[in-house]
Amino acid sequence: MYGILTVVLVVIVVAVLVIVKVAGGGSGSGSGSGVDQASPPAGTPIPAATLAKLQSIPLSTLTAAPTSGVVASPQSVSGEALTADGKPQMLFIGAEFCPHCAAERWALYVALSKFGTYTSPYFTFTPVEVYTNKPQGDGYAPLQTPTQAQLTLWQDANNGSFPFVDFGGKKELLSAQYIFTPLQSLPFSTVAAQVGNNSTAIGADIDASAAQLITTICGTLSNDQPSDVCSAVHSG
Repeated sequence: MYGILTVVLVVIVVAVLVIVKVAGGGSGSGSGSGVDQASPPAGTPIPAATLAKLQSIPLSTLTAAPTSGVVASPQSVSGEALTADGKPQMLFIGAEFCPHCAAERWALYVALSKFGTYTSPYFTFTPVEVYTNKPQGDGYAPLQTPTQAQLTLWQDANNGSFPFVDFGGKKELLSAQYIFTPLQSLPFSTVAAQVGNNSTAIGADIDASAAQLITTICGTLSNDQPSDVCSAVHSG
């Protein structure tokens, strides 16, 4: 799973990106020692029923989620507008060892599923996982390498910390939207079961974060399309 992947492939990359449970480690350029030995190996297929559930959370549920747990939001910038495949690029830079990244991937997956399943006419989603969760030397083994343009954008924005999301050079998210610690060491299935349930803190945080991402995508990348999705989050 290297190179540019459109939002259509988020269903596939989630098996690599979101399967890493929140555990030891932290943000930064690759230092740390915590590794979640209990996580399934990267690439482990996620049950189809779980994917279907995550993709089908109603927009009304997302917009109704309490926002008290949301601690970071995308901020307006005047950066380079990266493109890919002739469309605006939504760039995610993370690392498998990073617990903040693991938390953010849940909201990203739920949000991105509203813009495409196998094709997206609106934008190109580009995930770059820079490091694995396997220790190597003083840090972790490398996985993917950002392009020079992606690297410059990332380093200029937050000195290369994880996670980083750029919305076509118009907005940037410089950290996870919510605190990862409630998810720490929970089985993947336990977290997945709470997504879409605003009566739980984990569910509410993921849902509210996803709604915020959808609003940002509508305003920066998709020109408020699809109209039913974007009008729902704007009215919510």
